Amino acid sequence: MTIDKPVPIVQRLEFSQEDQDYINSMLEGNPSPRVVRYWQRTGKNVEQHNKHYRPPQLKERKRALSHKYHISMCCKCHNFPTYKLIYKLDGVNLVEYYCQDHLPG
Repeated sequence: MTIDKPVPIVQRLEFSQEDQDYINSMLEGNPSPRVVRYWQRTGKNVEQHNKHYRPPQLKERKRALSHKYHISMCCKCHNFPTYKLIYKLDGVNLVEYYCQDHLPG
């Protein structure tokens, strides 16, 4: 008796230009727009703060992105994903995320 492997539904993750800029900025380690707005609102010199800004570890920045966009990182390399695979199994959906390099098939 063999069990057929379900065929996944492949969806490319699409983000608005503003979201994509935010994602790229976070992955590069730049201060978030919320932090910059706080500096501006409190009258602090943004350029001076940027010079001394120490971003969180890459692991923490990825965790913040996955929490904000409700996605997980690539199943293989833990980079930011570009594809979402959905397997439908008897009323249960299994969702996996992959980057461009590790997309199966």
